[in-house]
This record gives sequence, structure tokens and C-alpha cells, in this order.
Amino acid sequence: MEAPLEAIEFLARSTNRVEVLRLLATRP
Repeated sequence: MEAPLEAIEFLARSTNRVEVLRLLATRP
């Protein structure tokens, strides 16, 4: 389950940084 960079950048701009780190942690 790979998240597109656009989604990551969008989350990075939000205040929910924890979700971003969790999302990156699940990437290969």
C-alpha cells in the first residue's frame, strides 16, 4: 500500500504530523 507523494505533501502541510510519520513508516 504505497501512498503517492502528493498525499504525503498534503498531510505534511497539515497539523497531523503523526499520521505523516506513520504513513512513511509503512512505506517499503
